[in-house]
Amino acid sequence: MRPSNLATAAFTFLVASGLAHAEETPAGNRIDAVDVMPTDDGVEITIRGEQRPDYSLFKLASPTRVVIDMPGADVASTRVPTGLAPDSLVSSVTTTQFRGKNGPVARVVLVLRGEVELDAKQAARSVVLHARRAVVSPAASPTASPAAAASGSPVIELTGSDETAVAKRLLGVEARGQDGGTVVHLKTDGEVARYEVEEAVAPARLVVSIYGVTAAGGAERTFDQTAIAGARIGKRDDHVRVVLDVRDQGAMPRYDVASTGEGIAILFSGIAEAKTAAVELGAVSFDKKNGFWRLRLDTGGAVTVRTVKNAPDEKIIGLDGARVPQHLLGARGLRGGPVADVVLARDELRADSARIKLALVADVEHSLWQKDGVVYWDVRTHEPAIARGDDRVQPSAAPFSTAPVTLAQQGLAAAAYRGKKITIDLQDADIVNVIRLIGDVSGKNVVVAEDVKGKVTLKLKNVPWDQALDVILKTKDLGQETRGGIIRVVLQSKLDAERQARLALQEEREKKMPTTVRLIPVNYAVAKELQPQVKEILSARGKVASDERTNVLVVEDIRDNLDQAERLVRTLDTQTPQVLIEARMVEGSTNFTRTLGIQWGGGLFFSQRGGNPTGLVFPSNVGLVGGADDQTALVGGQPTPGVPFPPNFAVNLPAQNITSSVGLNLGSLGNFGFLNARLSAAESAGQAKIISAPRVTTLNNKRARITQGVDITIPVVTANTLTVQVVKAALTLDVTPHVTADGSILMALNIQNNVPDFTQRTGDVPAVQTKEAETEMLVPDGDTAVIGGIYTRTQGENTQQTPFLGSIPILGWLFKSYTESDNRTEMLVFITPRIVNRSAGAGGAQ
Repeated sequence: MRPSNLATAAFTFLVASGLAHAEETPAGNRIDAVDVMPTDDGVEITIRGEQRPDYSLFKLASPTRVVIDMPGADVASTRVPTGLAPDSLVSSVTTTQFRGKNGPVARVVLVLRGEVELDAKQAARSVVLHARRAVVSPAASPTASPAAAASGSPVIELTGSDETAVAKRLLGVEARGQDGGTVVHLKTDGEVARYEVEEAVAPARLVVSIYGVTAAGGAERTFDQTAIAGARIGKRDDHVRVVLDVRDQGAMPRYDVASTGEGIAILFSGIAEAKTAAVELGAVSFDKKNGFWRLRLDTGGAVTVRTVKNAPDEKIIGLDGARVPQHLLGARGLRGGPVADVVLARDELRADSARIKLALVADVEHSLWQKDGVVYWDVRTHEPAIARGDDRVQPSAAPFSTAPVTLAQQGLAAAAYRGKKITIDLQDADIVNVIRLIGDVSGKNVVVAEDVKGKVTLKLKNVPWDQALDVILKTKDLGQETRGGIIRVVLQSKLDAERQARLALQEEREKKMPTTVRLIPVNYAVAKELQPQVKEILSARGKVASDERTNVLVVEDIRDNLDQAERLVRTLDTQTPQVLIEARMVEGSTNFTRTLGIQWGGGLFFSQRGGNPTGLVFPSNVGLVGGADDQTALVGGQPTPGVPFPPNFAVNLPAQNITSSVGLNLGSLGNFGFLNARLSAAESAGQAKIISAPRVTTLNNKRARITQGVDITIPVVTANTLTVQVVKAALTLDVTPHVTADGSILMALNIQNNVPDFTQRTGDVPAVQTKEAETEMLVPDGDTAVIGGIYTRTQGENTQQTPFLGSIPILGWLFKSYTESDNRTEMLVFITPRIVNRSAGAGGAQ
């Protein structure tokens, strides 16, 4: 079944509470082994522990499997059988450890080969399950005690709080509609310690067995307008059985089960569960969110999630009902965080099953859940409890390992308030009696000095007892010290005087203690640069010097100070991160030009020679020809063959860089007149791509610069003196990286790409095209960021025409030429920083 609102809400609480605890309470009952032994009619499964385990039992479908949850147990080192016989009813056994609201919960999952009948019982230090192949109809509602739950649904908390009473009586059964589904509430007078749920078919019904409770007697109830038609209550020797009849007898609706302080809540969605084909994994992503790392697997549907391996350095889960496409197979190396690799593979032993492995570099706590066709795997490193009054200082150049680095003098870090929370309301109470009262609540031994006097009025609600004691003592200028489990309360001034006396005694002892010389080798730092820091923690008699040849610190002081100095050097002497910066400047350009032109002209002659005189004395001969001669008709000073010359063009507006043209020549007998015309056109398009990719490696906080290009010399005459100036036309990357404590890289960047442009000259000196980006940015290790980009587009239209005539609509095209152009350029700058010695540095840090 798919997770419903009830299951999702319960599991969301579990994830939140699990991640909120920095220090997990260790499980009390360690499970040694899970044994599977064949019997005459099936198999016997024994879960052996150090104590008698409490448990809850579930039966899941697709595939058939049994889930046993044991609150307060630990399966981190449990031995499970492998290589089970092919004819065994149990095909595999897996274990999972997670944290519920009341502490750790151990889970054992038995994958079965088909339907079985199952009996469970508790022994002295174990849980014994006897499984045999079912020989009766599923409709017979066997006496087995498994429960049906949604395949792949999230973990639902099964245990209540310590303050909730254990249920003794079943009070009734209620059902109501909610959000299009049905909520069935099996009401009890407390929290149910153990219950089991089982699906039955023909007809479809849900059987809930509640152990340790009684009922007034057999009863039946019917419900209207819900997915459940009715409920039947029956008594057994050690439990009460509630049978919920499904209104739609064809199939069981999807449902979720949760235990509450007032019984058991079952949420039916009202939609029957359908058999679905295996889904295919889609996108896979790994991101950091709110202090933890989240692996997201898009499945597009519900899958069954099982734990395959739960080791400190490696965790593997299986997704049954999911296929991994070819392009997602393999490892994905990660940088930063507790996860080094995420590996996706296909399960060789199971069809339509995927395996997801996390290779870890640190101890983590993790949670698995799925919602709306997505499986989420949250991982977070264990962190220490938050301390009060913590004055620890992070070094300005923190090492880049993922482990937290803190430097503090002994005694400065105060302890966190960890006492049991109390509520207290007193007026004008004697302070000695108040301190004794807190001692009784805390279970601590308390000694109060006779000069501790006075009265105090306080009203505190739900605060730790040690915080309450601290506030009360500060109010009266009192102090406390704890030795061997005994709290001593005296005046603060007396405590201060005692401390001063101890310090004075310590100083006197140090003056009498002999000094020792210790050689402290320095690997990565410069020994001379560490001298001031080491000198600060030495006594007045202490000395420190450095040997530049061997890079060794020579320290002389008493032994305790030498140990502190060596610890300080080991902390500061970390491997300096080495950063590879790869820049990429991508330039692209496209150009397009189209031009249309026309040339036409001719002549008209009246002469005696041509036989058409004007008949006038003057002028007897008249000639009219075009005067815009086309000089391109000459080749080597001679007319082009086939082209009349001179063409006598009246309109001479040809296309530029002609690629196509057509001409027309008309004449008359006797050369009375002629007409020449030519249409020309041209079109050109082009694109160019330039990639400049400088890269440089440098140490943390050290500037690096790499350049390649040419120097252009420019002669300059000043006061009759010839000098030469040099202009650089080069590709340059200038960067100063700083590695932060979380593995990101802060960079001050300057990247230039200056190239000479020989199409534009001043004399013989070409112009220089300049492209530059300068910025500061923070980029995670291994990620690629876009610094910026420039996009330009130039569009142009050019018209040449005969005045007035070229402006006439339509007819004006005989008197003009037209050119259009579209030029585009784009530049993008990318930067990718990588810490090249992360593995060695992390190992050294650890």
